[in-house]
Amino acid sequence: TPAEDISARVNTIRVNLAGVTDDAGNTGTGSAISANYSVDNTRPTATSITLADSALTAGETTTVSFRFNEPVNGLDTSDIVCPNGRLSTPVANTERTLWTATLTPNAHANARTNAIR
Repeated sequence: TPAEDISARVNTIRVNLAGVTDDAGNTGTGSAISANYSVDNTRPTATSITLADSALTAGETTTVSFRFNEPVNGLDTSDIVCPNGRLSTPVANTERTLWTATLTPNAHANARTNAIR
């Protein structure tokens, strides 16, 4: 388990084999080294949320784009607050840094100000 507040791209685990013996009592020699692993402690942030059209009328839809500072997994509508409308399931680009969804305003909604969070 990586320690908190640690970010490091290059890590290996090493075992000094001179400190171990097998069932016959033979002492190991040299060391064993794992493959590299990285630890990323940076948290993803949404750098922008944009709408293709921000003035909708009844029956219209628009595309909403969510851009992140790094690839993210698992973004779904339960993560997004969208007053007076419904969002389709967000779909990611190949890099998973840009997600898009379709916003459909609720029927009979009449609000001049809304914010998607």
